[in-house]
Amino acid sequence: MKGRGARAGVVALFLVLVVLAAGSMAAAHSSGVPRTVLRTGNATQDGKLVNASWTSFDGTFCVTQISDGTPTFPAHAATWKPGSKIRIQLRKKQRPDQLTIRSWASLRNERPVGAGELVSYGLSRTMRKGRYIWVASFTPKVTSHLYLRIRSSWVDTGSECGGVQMGTWQFHVVRAL
Repeated sequence: MKGRGARAGVVALFLVLVVLAAGSMAAAHSSGVPRTVLRTGNATQDGKLVNASWTSFDGTFCVTQISDGTPTFPAHAATWKPGSKIRIQLRKKQRPDQLTIRSWASLRNERPVGAGELVSYGLSRTMRKGRYIWVASFTPKVTSHLYLRIRSSWVDTGSECGGVQMGTWQFHVVRAL
């Protein structure tokens, strides 16, 4: 029994060190998964990160971080006024190498119904709070609800690693009455 308790203590200490190391690497390296925000007039919604694979340099090694979340859409919808544009901000200085936006009109058991539609969008660079970001904008055809999945990828040009950085985010929009 004594050996089992000691092993549990070592495992707990190891996990604490891993968490601390991961935190210091993230703080030392600013090229993590970018915040992604949907804007519809005055309404905003943070993208729900579904998954990401991010390669970056931590000062010593090339590190690949992989995260996998629950593929559900945000329960609270951002309100959208028909005829106005939806803007999705990718808060990363580098232009995405690939960007795909897919939309669905309904869900069943929290999953999109059907294959969805590819959304045609314009992509522009803009300045926000002294930093360059990229904005995908489009005017959707919404009857009521709109569920959006954004997939984007970049080649890491900010370090010696040169790996692929990619993420998938989901949004939920409802038409204003």
